[in-house]
Amino acid sequence: MQPVAPLFLQIQFPLTCRLQWPRKVDPAYPLELMRQNLGGTVILYAVIRADGTVGSVRVLRSIDERLDRYASEAIAKWKFDPATKNGTPVDVEATFWIPFRPTRVGSSF
Repeated sequence: MQPVAPLFLQIQFPLTCRLQWPRKVDPAYPLELMRQNLGGTVILYAVIRADGTVGSVRVLRSIDERLDRYASEAIAKWKFDPATKNGTPVDVEATFWIPFRPTRVGSSF
């Protein structure tokens, strides 16, 4: 599996502090899908809760139901440092761009 990192994270709530993600889980990207040259960017909506967990994940732009599912499952496992507003932890809405880029896979696998 190829590690995948978010291409972009957009927070839709004005905050005075920076969000960090101390625990990030990469989505699965099975060799079979890479061999099929199946790739693209899944765009997800999610709520980063005041406790740093992620919930309410939904797909905004799909590329393949399997990759959508892998991206959604990975994001749901992420843990963020809580966002705060005026010193109080708050929920924030976020949009995640998760790229899947197939690499050349030799026929020897």
